[in-house]
Amino acid sequence: MCLFLSSIFAPVRRSADDPSGDPLDALFCAIQTAWAWTMRSERYGAPEHLDPLEGWIADPSLREIQEPAGPASA
Repeated sequence: MCLFLSSIFAPVRRSADDPSGDPLDALFCAIQTAWAWTMRSERYGAPEHLDPLEGWIADPSLREIQEPAGPASA
């Protein structure tokens, strides 16, 4: 089991040492993509009020976006 875990975490450790940050960006992208796929029956996790033609970062923390405020009452 220890060998298995070390083989999984070794690339992560190397990625953390890469000054470009590209491997970590790829890892985060893969995690967000996996989460969005689990939410595919719910617009891939996108909030209801978002325009489907606009880009959106699939991130669980952004799921809590408030509904846009309506016109100000006078």
